[in-house]
Amino acid sequence: MNTYTEFLENRAREIYPEDDIDYSQALIEVVNMFRNFDEALDTFLAEHGFTGNKSDIDEKISYIRTKFAQADIQPPRNMKKWYTEHKRIQKETAIRICFAFGLTVDESEDFMRRICLLRGFDCHNVEEVIYFYAISNRLSYSEARELIGRVPLVNVGKIDFEKEILYTSAIVEEIGRFRNPEELIEYISANIRQFGYNNATAYKYIRDMWKEISAEGGLASAERKRLYIEFNDTDIAIEGQERNLEDDSDRDGRKGQSRLEEWKGQSRPEG
Repeated sequence: MNTYTEFLENRAREIYPEDDIDYSQALIEVVNMFRNFDEALDTFLAEHGFTGNKSDIDEKISYIRTKFAQADIQPPRNMKKWYTEHKRIQKETAIRICFAFGLTVDESEDFMRRICLLRGFDCHNVEEVIYFYAISNRLSYSEARELIGRVPLVNVGKIDFEKEILYTSAIVEEIGRFRNPEELIEYISANIRQFGYNNATAYKYIRDMWKEISAEGGLASAERKRLYIEFNDTDIAIEGQERNLEDDSDRDGRKGQSRLEEWKGQSRPEG
């Protein structure tokens, strides 16, 4: 990982809400330290062969266009806005850059995360799993697009944990076994329903964690009991205060009535 990004991530982890600081402001300051995409892209270009003038936008764009032309990939539009308007790029554009520069899977993951601040390959997305396979096996972008055109359409749905689930790790492991693109297409077609959702592992962890803490004796159950007691104690205290106020009011009322009667008796003329 780039040391600059690592420094910022570590700095963010060191900030805690309990610290005697403005927590939100401290996080904002760390976020603002992250570089714009164009600044990060300059670093990437220097790491991948660009030796020209970093201040010359046209020269940098020309270098990127050359890479796309060599890979026979249509270059992105409005590349100049990456620099003049600090525009960030979409995931598809980032993947095309990975193909254009001939990156490996690890380099592609690093580029998307460190340079683009995007998530790496989502292997529950049919297109991205094919891109992952293509880059792993040094296929071209056009070959990857041809494979994408051969797989069924995906209907996005909810995760059914009662049925077998293909987690990302399992998909990646399977991809490593395929000897040719035909096996990849067969695998995706046979498991197409498994590509209709994202973050299955995260959902599973959250679901399992909730089962654990909500069970009798678990953290959520204990917290629920504690809050129930606190709320009831608060209600009892409030009711007690209300009764005290009512009693005080009654006593004050009786005292006032007594003083009124006394005043009336003193002020009544003798007959």
